[in-house]
Amino acid sequence: MLVTPGGGADGYRLASTYLASLATLPSTDSLQSVIVSGPEMPAAEREALRQQAANFATVQLLEFTDDLTSYMAAADLVVSMGGYNTITEILSLQKRAIVIPRTQPVEEQWIRAERMAQSGLFRTIHPDALTPTNLMELMLQELQASPFNPAAAQLDMNALPRITEYLFALLRQPPQCLLKPLSSQAPFYPLEVAIP
Repeated sequence: MLVTPGGGADGYRLASTYLASLATLPSTDSLQSVIVSGPEMPAAEREALRQQAANFATVQLLEFTDDLTSYMAAADLVVSMGGYNTITEILSLQKRAIVIPRTQPVEEQWIRAERMAQSGLFRTIHPDALTPTNLMELMLQELQASPFNPAAAQLDMNALPRITEYLFALLRQPPQCLLKPLSSQAPFYPLEVAIP
């Protein structure tokens, strides 16, 4: 399990709820977990997480890693907030994930998470509905599901090559005037565009 609240400034509740959810597991079960709190999490909250995590021998708590992608690639399941970069990494690695997005001060993360969850790309829980019990129930469902996600496999993640193709196509077109006269009496000075 990888738990990542992004930068961590408002990620304490997600990480704390995840740790509380581990207490609902039967004593015969355990989940190997890495929690990356994020460098922006306040020190007092990080210390509270450290004390909470000390109750679980299978939990590793990191403040930061410069190789989050490797941790994500190794994880069977990712629990995260809904930041653009995190979601992009989840989708590009085709990882099963549960996303608990931020809804304040704007709902941008929730809108993205809800639409992608509706497309079957991952699961999501609205932060107002987040509890240790429903988080654990959803995690166990995802861990028992097939590791292959056909919806994620069909998602086109080749934006960079496509942008390059579009730019080259634009460069092959004849140059066009970018400046137009303000009126018919105004002088017209065409802007020359050099095409290599």
